[in-house]
Amino acid sequence: NHADMYKITLSVLMIAGLAACKNDNKEASAKANATAAAEANKPTSGASVNSDIPANAQLCYTKFDKDTVLLSFTRTGNNVNGTLLYKINEKDQNSGTITGEIIGDTITGVYRFMSEGVTSEREVVFLKKGDDIIEGFGDVDESKGRMVYKDRSKLTFADDVVLRSTDCSKLPKK
Repeated sequence: NHADMYKITLSVLMIAGLAACKNDNKEASAKANATAAAEANKPTSGASVNSDIPANAQLCYTKFDKDTVLLSFTRTGNNVNGTLLYKINEKDQNSGTITGEIIGDTITGVYRFMSEGVTSEREVVFLKKGDDIIEGFGDVDESKGRMVYKDRSKLTFADDVVLRSTDCSKLPKK
């Protein structure tokens, strides 16, 4: 009986020891997985959290009706660089460059353009909604030779200024 009791006790201790090792491994594995996930989700320098605007690819958006708007840019980290063209009905066409940044689903930048022989700058804000981008408008002031929005929180993003995602190869050549 003593020998049987010894065998049972030894078996119970071995099972308990294996279970403890298994739990330690699970905890260590869970901690390693959580750390790896946190590292994978940690923004790298220049990366934007929660932005679904692809990086390192040229993106193009257009609006064609009585007015034409063509936006083409490349995102690198939080930065965007590209071109913007407006051909507004019964107004002079203007085109130029856009430089700015992406934070989440919002692109904020400076549009530098030529219009009627004069170089101008104005702030632009675009909101990504699904596959489209909507341009924001609001009251502006001049600051250091640039038109800037008085209060970005009061911008309106109207449905009549929706730019549709477009294959860049299908944009009209200048």
